[in-house]
Amino acid sequence: MTVQTFEATPEARPVPFAERWRLGWRSARFWARVSRIYTSYKWMQARSRAMDALGVEREAAWQRQHETAAKAMYDLCTDMRGFLIKAGQFLATRADFLPEPFIRRLSKLHAEVEPISSEEAQQVIMRELGIARMSDYFQEFEDQPLGAASIAQVHRARLRRGALDRARARGMRGVAARDRRAGNGNSGEWVAIKVQYPGAEHLMMSDLASLLILARFLQNRELPFDLESPVLELQAQIQQEFDFVREANNTERVRDIVQRSRMLRSRVRIPQVYLARRGVMVMQYLQGMPILRLAEEYPPPLQITARQQRAFEESLYESMSMVYGKMLLGHGFFQADPHPGNILLLESNLSRRRRLTSALQVMLARRPSLQIGLVDFGQCKHLPSWRLAQVRRLMKAMHQKRGICEAFFALGIALEHEPSYYDRNDIEVLAYSMFDTRPLPGGRKITPFGEESPLRDTPVRYLPGDLFFVLRTIQILRGLQSRMSSPKVRKISLASEWCGRHDFCGK
Repeated sequence: MTVQTFEATPEARPVPFAERWRLGWRSARFWARVSRIYTSYKWMQARSRAMDALGVEREAAWQRQHETAAKAMYDLCTDMRGFLIKAGQFLATRADFLPEPFIRRLSKLHAEVEPISSEEAQQVIMRELGIARMSDYFQEFEDQPLGAASIAQVHRARLRRGALDRARARGMRGVAARDRRAGNGNSGEWVAIKVQYPGAEHLMMSDLASLLILARFLQNRELPFDLESPVLELQAQIQQEFDFVREANNTERVRDIVQRSRMLRSRVRIPQVYLARRGVMVMQYLQGMPILRLAEEYPPPLQITARQQRAFEESLYESMSMVYGKMLLGHGFFQADPHPGNILLLESNLSRRRRLTSALQVMLARRPSLQIGLVDFGQCKHLPSWRLAQVRRLMKAMHQKRGICEAFFALGIALEHEPSYYDRNDIEVLAYSMFDTRPLPGGRKITPFGEESPLRDTPVRYLPGDLFFVLRTIQILRGLQSRMSSPKVRKISLASEWCGRHDFCGK
């Protein structure tokens, strides 16, 4: 299979003066609201010390503080949108990192973002595709979006006969070659249309500028970790996410990786892209349910026992770990945003026949095989061969439990002091906390706010920017793992899965 390439599109236009003024006002609002959240915690810390001195129980007071701050942060993200939605979505996956009220509130950002109107979305589609009416290409268009996120929302539509052929005849490149293993763009086929919000790029870059200042403040005052380098990397990478032509190429590249792997193509589906312009992408529609809704949907449609749920979770996480290991370590090209909204449990798993088969497998003590779908490849990262070799070396060292310190520092990570200053065990714990998902020894937590956090014992002064998306991907997978009920899943080490069970690290 040849990976389809799509035409390049013009870069975004300069920001006019009126827009710059609006973004400046937005930045002022951001700082006012962030300052209130920050000062509320500093005040709570002072009160907590006083409670300790007086022998007063402080747990209930901290719980109220977390609830109040979580609501304030959720309101900040939903009111201002932009990159703050994406930041909130990332934090919502970190059940191992933030208090439970934050996880409960911010998890809503995966599915409850306020969309733009159907009329606005259709205007963007017609402008990008160069058509006068939606009926030129589509028989039906559903007004209610399937989902709305930080930069775009997705609608379902039904193709009109010959729509893709007419686009090709008009000289519009970017129509994917037909593939019998996927939908082929025939009349009546349901497709998903990803529509970019007007002006979203300017908002996103403005938010990142504010977050860069916040990152510098927090790493100097509160968190002994290099936050500046990751934000700078995000600034360089995020602009690519606004070019759906680039995303279409990313999608086809990942789809090719999956199709070429016999162990993956029966477990993972990637949508085929039919048409891509800078602000609109038309692709195959995958019928499924985001895994973030599994907790709500499990009982009514599936009627599964606790044992079956654990088996399903093990199969689900196995599929996820296999595809991300193959992308990251096998090819050095990976989707860097594996949040729950981008991972679907496909409807084929919910069919009566498939449910009976899976239930029988569980009764026979066999793990059922679940098929997942991956969507949204706007944020992909390519590692050069030398960096990929370094990451593989660290993963293999963590799996074999030897040579971890040498492999860790070979990545270019710098701590507050020279390596010889630290105990080797502390360095190993830091490496596991950053680049693996296994539980830390002694019940230690990753959260930087805890007294026993590895980040406090071994402060990271510098993190190479190109490692940020590796770190982010693994940490999101760790967060998803920590929210599953299966004890087996919660103990999984991705380093051992990727370099032991599957030989993604190479010989």
